[in-house]
Amino acid sequence: MNTIQYKASFNLTIEFVKENLEKYTFPNIRKQIQSIDIKNPILAVSVRKNNNIVGLCIAEYDFSHSYSEIISFYLDPEMRNKGIGQELLNKTEQILSQKGYEEVRTYFWSSWSSAEATKHILSKQGWSEPERLMDVFRTDIARIARIPWREKITLPEGYEIIPWSWVSPDEKKEIRDEQEFMPFYPEAFSPFYHEDQLAYYTSLALKFKGRVIGWILSYWNSPTTIEYNNVFIRKEYRTGIKIPLEMIRIASVKQIRQNIPDIIWSAGEENTLLERFLERKFGEYSEKATIYRSVKEL
Repeated sequence: MNTIQYKASFNLTIEFVKENLEKYTFPNIRKQIQSIDIKNPILAVSVRKNNNIVGLCIAEYDFSHSYSEIISFYLDPEMRNKGIGQELLNKTEQILSQKGYEEVRTYFWSSWSSAEATKHILSKQGWSEPERLMDVFRTDIARIARIPWREKITLPEGYEIIPWSWVSPDEKKEIRDEQEFMPFYPEAFSPFYHEDQLAYYTSLALKFKGRVIGWILSYWNSPTTIEYNNVFIRKEYRTGIKIPLEMIRIASVKQIRQNIPDIIWSAGEENTLLERFLERKFGEYSEKATIYRSVKEL
């Protein structure tokens, strides 16, 4: 007789999940923690058949805010289309609600083979219509090398592009102080997030008359992949695409020279100009996917 049971495990660590439950995670938890900061503790709700795990839903269990985020949802193929996945999600929602969370969130990619199934199960559970967060362009240095870049351009007088590592502590303090007194960039474009994951060789600063006015920052997504997701130039200096194009060209050439094979470019809805540029410049040299977010009030 086949027995289906659901079991909740509280206060797990991400290290425990990585070492003991990785094969029951989607997206793969080990790859996730290479590029995003997942806080402990972790809630894991499993579905078991004859005491064997056949499905697992993992959510952040951090009470520093009023919402939780589902970071992994896995179900064995033979368990699908039987209502078991929906019940697993329902059990997870109930537990989070009982523990005082007001909202639960999750993210998924259009490129997943399970994207349509994810939309369907979220809809049946009363989640919000998926909201597009950003477009992601995946490529590699072999394809980037084939892009017909223009030759190195001459920057207008007063402008210079330098490695981000050359920006001094005093210059960084000036950026922080100005942002605190009179914000000039959205927080999503802060150059001070995830500094421990910064890929310094391919990260650049833009200066005008000695003052930092912009940047392209890249981060290690994995040992073989660099992700570019922070491109910013102060509004009063956005005079066209020539300068940002040159910054992108320099960063790309640097990555090719370092022989780091894989590249991710991402542009959120708050950066529509970059999104259009990437679509136009990298479209035929990359695979595009869209990241969606869905939420549910508990």
